[in-house]
Amino acid sequence: MKINWKLRLKNKATLVSLLVLIIGLIYQILSFFDVVPKISQTQTINIIMIIVNILVGVGVVVDPTTPGIKDRKEVLELDKTKKAEQKEDDSKNE
Repeated sequence: MKINWKLRLKNKATLVSLLVLIIGLIYQILSFFDVVPKISQTQTINIIMIIVNILVGVGVVVDPTTPGIKDRKEVLELDKTKKAEQKEDDSKNE
């Protein structure tokens, strides 16, 4: 199985999912040994989410399917296409 981890980790959803998974696993292991951390799991996840959102805002985590930080032409035109289709549907219903 070949996975391009460098590309996957540029995706916000994948990055957040992996971080939450790791945090959950750590807290489960700690609870198995009756260790109660001073910071709750929810607080830890919130801190991680703040960090990821800052990284997204700065542009470190971007859409890995597009070069640079712009949206693809198809994505930009998608809204126009949907509006045109909606107008056609509205005219047919009248």
